[in-house]
Amino acid sequence: MLSSEEQALLRLEIFADLELFIASRGGFASRDELTTFTLRNGMRMPVIDRNKGIRNPAEFDATLSIVSASDKGRYNVYDDAIDRERGLLFYSWAQGPLNAGDNRKLNVAFEQQAPIILFEKPLTNVYVPVIGVLAP
Repeated sequence: MLSSEEQALLRLEIFADLELFIASRGGFASRDELTTFTLRNGMRMPVIDRNKGIRNPAEFDATLSIVSASDKGRYNVYDDAIDRERGLLFYSWAQGPLNAGDNRKLNVAFEQQAPIILFEKPLTNVYVPVIGVLAP
């Protein structure tokens, strides 16, 4: 397990490399590109989960990313809502207790105020990251 300092540095490295990658792609990426994301140093680090809307890598104590999609489909079964006027996302927690499953690391991100990546999914297979948001 990485130390807290190592996790913070890796998180920042991921954010920086993702920003460069997204800029080179015109501001968005596909799910396949994000699930096979590789850092510039060659380390493979998926920034989105293949089958769900939250990414909790083993390397981190806290969630790395969440997806909020406007369409209801395979990867969006929750009632997320974005209040653009106040800059808030109302993200639906997974069913179950906050200290278990996917909720556990999202709750840690909230408690530690660890920045995460919010992927907005405005269209099918189009993901636009908002990097460095604070967990809900």
